[in-house]
Amino acid sequence: GDVTHKLLHFIGFEACQLKEINFEGAALLGARFKACQLEDCSFKGALLKFADFRNTQFKNVDFTDADVTGAIFLEEVVPYLHLSPDQLQLIEIERS
Repeated sequence: GDVTHKLLHFIGFEACQLKEINFEGAALLGARFKACQLEDCSFKGALLKFADFRNTQFKNVDFTDADVTGAIFLEEVVPYLHLSPDQLQLIEIERS
């Protein structure tokens, strides 16, 4: 699927499997990905400020140049996100 550059503020995904979705440049301010599985998705350059990724699993997901300010991730997935050092300073890490 392709939602490149779409405005998707505060959209909610719950207990779903998202595969091969292109979110490049999309505006996902405050989006919720609760208990989802993301596989082969791209968030390159996406606006993910305050997005909630708790209890979400990631496989081959690209966050290059995404704005992840205040985005929430569970501690155990952070090493697998391949975020830049600058991005790591901006996210919220929650212990499970």
